[in-house]
Amino acid sequence: EALSFGLPMIVLNHGGPQSTVDDSVAVKLNVSTPEALVVDLASQITSLSLDRKRREEMAYKALEYCKTNYLWESKVQNFSHTMMNWMIEK
Repeated sequence: EALSFGLPMIVLNHGGPQSTVDDSVAVKLNVSTPEALVVDLASQITSLSLDRKRREEMAYKALEYCKTNYLWESKVQNFSHTMMNWMIEK
């Protein structure tokens, strides 16, 4: 949902969310200790809030990433392309 609004994401580099986005649209935080995670999260929020150019680049890429990977039209197109390639290989 954040991507569809052009919002950069901050996700844990652990579990589901980190595997659904790449580094162009998300900051991935490593998980070591709860205390370190809080410090890293605060640091990345501050960093993004102070770096307008980075935020704008990530916002543009987030919208493009969402269009390419999450809209139904692109999902159907990607699936069709995959199936066509599979049938050609058989």
